[in-house]
Amino acid sequence: MLYEFNIMSISLPNIKDPIMIPWFKLESSSLSFDVPCCPKNKRLRGINVTCKYKILGDDSAWFCKVSKSYGVDLMYNPRVFGKPESGELCIWLSYWPIGNKLDTGDTVNVSIVVLSGLEVLECGVSLVYSDHETLEINTKWEEVLGGGLSGFQLSTGAYYLCRRW
Repeated sequence: MLYEFNIMSISLPNIKDPIMIPWFKLESSSLSFDVPCCPKNKRLRGINVTCKYKILGDDSAWFCKVSKSYGVDLMYNPRVFGKPESGELCIWLSYWPIGNKLDTGDTVNVSIVVLSGLEVLECGVSLVYSDHETLEINTKWEEVLGGGLSGFQLSTGAYYLCRRW
């Protein structure tokens, strides 16, 4: 499990029946959706982003981009530990705590941008909600993506979250 920039993610060998079944899923490297109304007594906390991919060579370079029509523009380049074999199917699972940045009706775009070394087979997104009651009890634990990221802001206003050196 990797935890950086308040994003939790993990890369695993292909999972035939993952527990995190996305609400929005395409056999593509990108998808768009409109944020629906929150269920009663719930609050949108964040999104789960999943990606199924195939390794094509020894080196791969990619990042995930989440943007909405007005405002949020985040690009995340996760460190991936472990080296899958060429041709192996893998799945990347991640949680982004950006619920406070999304409003009902916003169009959200999620893309897996490949620079080299892999082929994206599927991209998926699920919305993560919490109860108002649970949220008030756990307010101290609430973590939100966006705080303290000014060092990663590009001249365009977007954020490129990467810790590779």
